[in-house]
Amino acid sequence: MPLVNFEKFDLNQLKQISHELAGEIERRTEEERQKAAMEIKRIASALGMTVEQILTEKKPKRGRKPKAKEEQVAGEAVPEVVSSAESHEPEKEERPSKPVRKGGKK
Repeated sequence: MPLVNFEKFDLNQLKQISHELAGEIERRTEEERQKAAMEIKRIASALGMTVEQILTEKKPKRGRKPKAKEEQVAGEAVPEVVSSAESHEPEKEERPSKPVRKGGKK
């Protein structure tokens, strides 16, 4: 059952009710928004933070990958570093790199 029986109103009265109702809905919406804003500020203050600090999303920190030394299990032998003079592998020639052009093609 509806709260109000609108059949007893003529068209002009219904339009007036609609206009007044829209204004009241707008007023109450703003009133509720202000109450919510005050409550949010109160919570932030109780936490010792600003509203911005609470609402700003921080990206989770990514853990770094462990280095090779950290991955080894305790008690394992660390491979010995061999100098290039002691190595049985052929040495690679170092070639000078090509100069890098700055600017566009001419």
